[in-house]
Amino acid sequence: TRGNRTISLYRPDPDSFDLIDTATTLSHLHRFMGNYGPYSVAQHAYNVSKVAGELAVALFALHEGSDTPDKVALAALHHDDAEVVTGDIPSPLKKEILRDSWNYRAIESSLNRAVEQRWKLRKNAIDHEAVKLADKIVFVAEVKYLIPEDNWRPYEQDGFDPEYYASYHPSPTDIIPWSQGQAMASYIARHEELTLVR
Repeated sequence: TRGNRTISLYRPDPDSFDLIDTATTLSHLHRFMGNYGPYSVAQHAYNVSKVAGELAVALFALHEGSDTPDKVALAALHHDDAEVVTGDIPSPLKKEILRDSWNYRAIESSLNRAVEQRWKLRKNAIDHEAVKLADKIVFVAEVKYLIPEDNWRPYEQDGFDPEYYASYHPSPTDIIPWSQGQAMASYIARHEELTLVR
């Protein structure tokens, strides 16, 4: 990593995931391979965290009682931390890789479990239903607000529907790409907000 940490693919040390390194790397990685501007994985993770926190309160309050809304939001913030190692692979390519390679699935899983340990989340917290739903809701908003309507059709295979959970969509201004510095700072600030001892 840029902080001179080595992350093992199959047996990563949780302490090899550093907040500043992760925020910096994710703020340089662009969603949709950068085809629609410099909207970063760090900004995506921030938006997913905000939506997941809302969903945890509104829809999942009676489920998985060990997860507070802040814990769900923290898991959502860190749900793409494995991309510090793997990069942001576009969905169609990732589906093909997962279909043909158990190795990639094992690597992604081992990295996610290390991230969960690093930030004191329960095992599989990154796979919480609210995190998955928030990720999809934010993806829909990103397509809707970043990508010209003429280019929407390919994303329908990935479940794009402009009205999918529309009441939880981040606002269009939340999807305007931040600078690398703003994305990094916002990611770190969100982490600190969610890990404050209350």
